Amino acid sequence: MHNQLPRLPNTTMNSSAMLSVDEFDRICYSYVIPVICVVGILFNVLNLIVLSNWKLMDSSYTYLTGLAVADLLSLVLFFFSSLARRAFHGHPGWAVYEGKIYIPIGSMSTMASIVQTVVLTIERYCYICYPQKFKTYLTAQTASKVTFAVFAVSILWGMPQFFAFDVDTNSNFFNTEFGNSTFYAVYTWTDLTVISFGSTILVAIINLKLVSVVYTFGKTGARLHLPTAIQSQRAKEQNRLTATLVGIIVVFLLGELPSACLSRRLNNLIYGDVFNNNVYKISLTVATLLVVMQHSLNFLIYCVLNKHFWKVFKDALPNCHRSRVQPNSIVNVSVTDNTQCKCFTFP
Repeated sequence: MHNQLPRLPNTTMNSSAMLSVDEFDRICYSYVIPVICVVGILFNVLNLIVLSNWKLMDSSYTYLTGLAVADLLSLVLFFFSSLARRAFHGHPGWAVYEGKIYIPIGSMSTMASIVQTVVLTIERYCYICYPQKFKTYLTAQTASKVTFAVFAVSILWGMPQFFAFDVDTNSNFFNTEFGNSTFYAVYTWTDLTVISFGSTILVAIINLKLVSVVYTFGKTGARLHLPTAIQSQRAKEQNRLTATLVGIIVVFLLGELPSACLSRRLNNLIYGDVFNNNVYKISLTVATLLVVMQHSLNFLIYCVLNKHFWKVFKDALPNCHRSRVQPNSIVNVSVTDNTQCKCFTFP
């Protein structure tokens, strides 16, 4: 993140520059972002179909299922928000949607996506670095409970957003008394520093450590003795999952860091009022594009970096109507590492 924005001048651009900025926003919010959202929604639906397959039983896939749910919800909200900002700009109904649905629920889904990524990163690190110590916790059942807790906490954390904004008769947003309160200011700064910046820094540090461990293992792995073909296959599967996580983290950082840096509260503190600054407007639109792409690209990452996911996806295409649990195949499931068949039913 910390690409510092240039000091923003207080002068406004000439009329032609303002028109170009407005045209850029119009194209992005009217066409580019909605198209990316539609593609991303399709990709995340495919993610849920594949990840619900009984063949993907590891705890990591359970966390990826929760991530797909959060990303899907975020993209649906982004899609309607982009229409509200341009195609239906000024319509009172869409203004209410922005203030009362998109902002509060979007903050919940975004937080769930961020925290789910953090939890997945920690899970991978524990599995690779301390497999025996945390063996009893690296199960699909534990992952389901943790995912449920992540969504529950995200919902509770986002509740204040419902009371921070309102819309006047001219479809303009304004802060409510609560939105101007000290409590809300502390809440938003905590959200920015702990959830946005804190999580990205933590994920980056753990990911670097994880890559280092995997690289070291790759140099010495040929000397390790794997007594059975099943354990050898299991090791390959875990390497694929780790590579998948690295890809997810790279996209996550590219999406979250610019968005966090462009927080209006942070930029107002540094540069003064940036609401009408065209440099800030363009930067914010680009950051929104990156966030939408972040929520959309995981399916492609899974297909490219995880051969097992790709195989299950191809096998599921003609059989998507079947139940993910194959009763006659349960006896073939190996549970040598205490990993049980994944169940995403919330407790």
